Amino acid sequence: MSALAQITRLCLARARHSPNFLEELARLSEVVAEVLAAPNGVAALASVLSYILEVTEVQPEELHDYLVQLGPKAVEAYMTGAQQLTEQVRKDALNEGRAEVLLRQLKIRFGSVTSETEARVRQASVAELDTWAERILTADSIDGVFGD
Repeated sequence: MSALAQITRLCLARARHSPNFLEELARLSEVVAEVLAAPNGVAALASVLSYILEVTEVQPEELHDYLVQLGPKAVEAYMTGAQQLTEQVRKDALNEGRAEVLLRQLKIRFGSVTSETEARVRQASVAELDTWAERILTADSIDGVFGD
């Protein structure tokens, strides 16, 4: 099994439930170093680190301190992973904001909104939200907004 596969397997099996996942990861420091030495290893580890930051209780500072011990490539992977996570959080917040605006517009234009409609809006893609935001300007009903 490749080094990346070993770390990925550990993350998928243990990250969400381990009381101290960083200790478990530290036991695989040689495997982490092997990932970093591989072609595209920094990018691969960055994705793994982003996942770790997303699903575990590991504090970013603790993860950073562990990676400093592994060298500059590990720190680069950490920074890249943190940037990926930050970008995803930003996109999620922007999408949530669009959904909130659309829900307010629907309520102002058509009155109350059903829980099903609210759920549909909150789970929509950015493209769907943009389409519905345009349709609300000319639609005669909520169904007209959603194209139903």
